[in-house]
Amino acid sequence: MLVFNKENGYPMSIAIETMSVDSPKDEWSGYESIVTDIDTDKVIAEFTHETLRGRVHWANGFFDALKYQIKDK
Repeated sequence: MLVFNKENGYPMSIAIETMSVDSPKDEWSGYESIVTDIDTDKVIAEFTHETLRGRVHWANGFFDALKYQIKDK
């Protein structure tokens, strides 16, 4: 599990739970992640990615978008 805490400067606290996926039918292997808002314990996203680093890329994009959304209000 990968955790980004608001106390560490992120706009909100999220946890990313990741499972390995091997699909012989599609000849694809990678990971499936579920993102949870830690404060409300609600799932906010599910996505697949080829490398574990994909979780960090997703989180960076999510936080950038969230900062712009907050800034525009």
